[in-house]
Amino acid sequence: MESFIDPKVLARIKDLPFIAKTLAQGFLQGIHPSQMRGTGMEFNQYRSYEPGDELAKIDWKLFARSDRYFVREAERESETSIYIIIDCSKSMQMRSLFSGQQSNKLHSPKEPLCWNKFNYAQHLAATLAYIALNQGDNVGLIQLCGKNMQILPAANNKHQWFAFTEQLSQSTTQSHFQNATEFTDKLAPLTSQSTVIFLSDFYQTEDEIVDFLTPLAATASELEAWQLYCTDEIAFPYDKTLTFVDLETNETVLIDSKLAKSQYKKVLEDHNTTIEQQLNDANIQVNKINIDEPLDNTLHYYLQRRLRGMS
Repeated sequence: MESFIDPKVLARIKDLPFIAKTLAQGFLQGIHPSQMRGTGMEFNQYRSYEPGDELAKIDWKLFARSDRYFVREAERESETSIYIIIDCSKSMQMRSLFSGQQSNKLHSPKEPLCWNKFNYAQHLAATLAYIALNQGDNVGLIQLCGKNMQILPAANNKHQWFAFTEQLSQSTTQSHFQNATEFTDKLAPLTSQSTVIFLSDFYQTEDEIVDFLTPLAATASELEAWQLYCTDEIAFPYDKTLTFVDLETNETVLIDSKLAKSQYKKVLEDHNTTIEQQLNDANIQVNKINIDEPLDNTLHYYLQRRLRGMS
């Protein structure tokens, strides 16, 4: 598939709604519109015609009998609600600075290879929301910001898209991922019987993320955890003595990159494997997302997989 959204281009465009809408419309043109999970559409009632209604929905036989315009309204048998949860901890500020450079000329380029994880999560969430709203689904947003939680209840109306993108645009990364027990107690009733997508870098202890998601999975109709990573943290393309700064605690560590590389990769692999296994045991699907890859690649994979699952 040819990518039409380049990370470097997007990093220079600040209008989140414009990017999300443009990207979503590209997919909507090529995807059959009936992706809703309901078992079908059934006739519900008539109502008087209003300017802007589609002419195809007018019951012309009823018009012939009554000389008045009536529109047939359909009702979806099973309504889908989608909640997107975003981890807004400061570790989500990480981005690739070195990958893509020549290995013998490691330096910070004038512009990053891509945006950071939080930027990527915002645009991914906005694009998914636009697509879902156009398919007739209810969409809500939950942002975990340190000790606070920002909630936009799921809805589908002409104001929801603007409310969704406005809340995203005004949010920032804060603090670290808190002990989420009280979050879960509040969210479980809200997301019950909904499709839930959790966007995070998984920079928490294994227990923190599993304890947060497992109760949600028990009440949601479906829960997916999307782990965002960048090329730098996987490839560890450093070969000098460097100072690393923890984005959440500001703690600094001076290390010899060559000596630390193998140990770092093993610890990271063990961490990710443990979390993935525990989430899979809780019937939570884990998707790994490279933020340095074009956003449309991620969307194409996800939407095509969902279409296959519904067929």
